[in-house]
Amino acid sequence: MHRSPSSVFSPSIHALLRREKSWHWQRNDIARTHIETATQLTTDSLIHYELIIILVERFWVLLSSYLSYALSFLFINPLAAIYCLRLPPSLVCTLQQQNSGF
Repeated sequence: MHRSPSSVFSPSIHALLRREKSWHWQRNDIARTHIETATQLTTDSLIHYELIIILVERFWVLLSSYLSYALSFLFINPLAAIYCLRLPPSLVCTLQQQNSGF
């Protein structure tokens, strides 16, 4: 009995195609995993960047308010300005209100 070439090679071609599809699926899964990881890393780094910006802004607000209290005390009393640099801003604010007569 004589078989046609297509029937002889058919099972091996199908196996090859299955293997090729499997390889493509694995490659796609790996690529998808890399994309998800890169997206997560980018999101995490953006979150860290935003947190750093918020911390710097809050530090700057605290520093500027502290310096404004120090400068206002400097004009009222030079000795108070020296003590002001060692006190927390909330206490400085209280002292400033007491000095101004509120």
